[in-house]
Amino acid sequence: MGETFVTFNIIIMAKDEAGKWSYRVESEKLKPWMYEDIAQALTNAGFKLFEAYGDFAFNTFNPSASTDLIVVARKR
Repeated sequence: MGETFVTFNIIIMAKDEAGKWSYRVESEKLKPWMYEDIAQALTNAGFKLFEAYGDFAFNTFNPSASTDLIVVARKR
């Protein structure tokens, strides 16, 4: 199995002095960091992983249901 990437698109819109809109799209392939990747990287850097949240309301992270991952780590 190869690595999985996502395409992140940024749309930049601008309005000129005449009121005409223009836009351009910039795309970048990114490798999403999964919980296991982040936990391992933090451990390797000397951090102690102690909380993972599934959203900005600090609800519990659920790997199969959460769309976000917010990690709070403490340096040893």
